[in-house]
Formats: sequence, C-alpha cells, structure tokens
Amino acid sequence: MKKTLALLMAIAMIVTMTACGSKPTETETPDSAPNESTDTPSTEATYPTMTIRLAHDAPLTTPHHEACENIKAALEERSGGAITVELYPTQQLGSASEMIESMQMNTVEMVLLPTSKYGGFYPTLNIMDMPFLFPTQESTMKLFQSDLATEMMSGLDDIGIHGLAFYSSGSKNFTNNYEIHKPEDFQGLRIRTQEAPIIMEMYKCWGATTTAIDIMELYNALQNKTVDGQENPFLSIASMKLFEVQKYMIVSAHSYLEYIMACSGQWWNDLDDNTKALIQEVVNENQQFCYDRLQEYNEEYYATIAASDITIYELTPEERQAFKDACAPVYEKFGEEIGTDLLNRVQEFLADPANQ
Repeated sequence: MKKTLALLMAIAMIVTMTACGSKPTETETPDSAPNESTDTPSTEATYPTMTIRLAHDAPLTTPHHEACENIKAALEERSGGAITVELYPTQQLGSASEMIESMQMNTVEMVLLPTSKYGGFYPTLNIMDMPFLFPTQESTMKLFQSDLATEMMSGLDDIGIHGLAFYSSGSKNFTNNYEIHKPEDFQGLRIRTQEAPIIMEMYKCWGATTTAIDIMELYNALQNKTVDGQENPFLSIASMKLFEVQKYMIVSAHSYLEYIMACSGQWWNDLDDNTKALIQEVVNENQQFCYDRLQEYNEEYYATIAASDITIYELTPEERQAFKDACAPVYEKFGEEIGTDLLNRVQEFLADPANQ
C-alpha cells in the first residue's frame, strides 16, 4: 500500500512539472504576434504636425468658402489629425495685396483670391481679365485642368508664391443705374472695378471712367452713388445684395472672374513630398467641387436677383460683338506684357470646339 501511494505521488509530481514547463510557451505566443506585425512595413503616409492658415476674400455663402471648408476637413482627416487648418474668410487677414505679401513673407500659408489681384505682382495672370476670352463656362475648367494652367502659374515661384490651382467664379455681368445696350452707353459713366489694369482699360475703350473700390465697400459706394455701376458674376451680385442699390443688370458675360489657390513658396518648398501630394490632391478635388457647386448656385443667384426690383436685360449676340470689337485695343496693349505666345496658345485652346 505504501509503495502504491508513493508511485501515485511520483506520477502526480511529473505531471505537475510537465504542466509548469509548458507555461512559457503559452505566454510567448501573444508576445510574438506584435513582433511579426512590426516587421511588416506600413503603407500609410505620415505627415508632420502643422497649422495651415487659409485666407480668402469671399463671403461665407459662396462655393469658394465651402471649398475652403472642405479643404480643411479633408486635410485634417486624411493627415490623421497631424494637419490643422484655420480659415480666415472675408479679408479677415487684410486686403488682397496684404494677403499676397503675407504669402511672400511666409506668414500666411495658403490664400484664395481673384487672379486680377496679382496684376501688380505677376502680370501673366492678367490673361484671366481679358475681355471675351472665354467662350463658355465649360471652357474655363478645360483650361484650368490643362498643362497651360500649370504654365500660367509657374512664374509665381519667382516671386515667392506657389500656384496650386485656378478656381472659377463664373462670367461677369454689368449692373448700373442706366440701361446699357451698346459700348457708347458707358460714355461718361463712373464704374467701379477691381484695381486691375486690363479691366480699367476695357471700360476706357467704352468711354467710362473707372474707380478701384474694395469689394467690401462696394455696396455703400453704389448706394451713395459714388459710382454708377460695376461688374461681377451672379454670385457676388446676389450674395452681396448689389441688386438692392442698382436699377439694371445687363447679362453680358463679357469676361470671367477667376480665382487662384496659391501658397507661400518658402512654406511649400519646405514640405515633404507626401504632404505636398496630399495638399495638391485636396485642392484639385475642390477645384471641381467649386465649379460644380457654382453651376448649382447660379440658378439660385439669378432667381434671387430676378425676384428683386432690378430690371434684367441680356445682350444680343450682335450687341456682344459690338462690345468685343470696341475693346480690341486691350489685346494690343497688354498682349506683350502677358506673353504674346502664351495668349495665342490660350486663345487657340479655347477656340477648339472640343474645349467648349
């Protein structure tokens, strides 16, 4: 009996020791899994922590501000929170010239402004102000997504700014306190324009005098009759309620108001390739978004204007041609400054039926 009991105890000890010896193997298994996954390279890009200040001059109720909100959301999400975007709409960081200079000094990272605001900084962008250049709204996007657009922006790098993409705002139309049907109807009128030499020269060809007034002061200038009229797309006429202080809107589509998304050249050059690619991707996506949204909004903008007391008149093809013929000297005067070869190639591109 004693021998049997001793044998059983010995067997129990062996079983216990065997069980204890197996424990390290069980605990090694979960520890080995992270080591294996760590050896697998990650395919996700990483981004440095940064804050991007994005400024523009547009009202909050516009496709341009919506596009900027989209850019903010996309960059913050796709960077995994590494990138933070601060929006400064409606000239909160100063006038257009001040925002452009801030990019040059690397105190503001990104800015969305009309191309005409760059006239004194980079004359090539004045091409966007040329009268009767764009035949259709569709042609603007065809141009903006072409190699010509990249070429038009390239010279900005020489002045400390990097161009990212052009954004459309639609065709411009006249509003006035006097009815306009032909170029001579502008004779002696005072017209508010941007501080853009080509636009001012265009009205000079038609006999008007021009005054450069900041967009934020335009409503009061029209209300006080400091000027008789102005030009803008439906977007601005509706969102700024200019129809309240004008008697006529003439649908002329004589030129387009185009914007450019640009950034500080120094800031851009310091970014790594992954970050540059992400920013360019998001900006390009919202170039299309802004255009598509503008087409949706234009019907609403026009309906808002039409519901007011303003009288609307659309120029006939013959009347538009008369305006076009009368401002032909603009092309002669500014063609060389813009670049005659570039201007000719842009005109050829836009004249192609496939690009209209």
